[in-house]
Amino acid sequence: MDRIKQVLILILLLAHLPSSGLVEADKIEVRNESDGWMLLVNSGPLMVNGMNRDYFPVGTNRRFLRN
Repeated sequence: MDRIKQVLILILLLAHLPSSGLVEADKIEVRNESDGWMLLVNSGPLMVNGMNRDYFPVGTNRRFLRN
């Protein structure tokens, strides 16, 4: 039974070995150019999409609530 445990541990270690050191990390860079800030991942631009939630409809302000 002890021999089976040793073999299983060896198999698990060998299965994990290729994924641990062969993967390169992405190169991330933030650059300030004449037209603004740019986020680069692996020397290519990355667009970050976002969302803003507000209680006022688009094109209105706080005066909208008083009417």
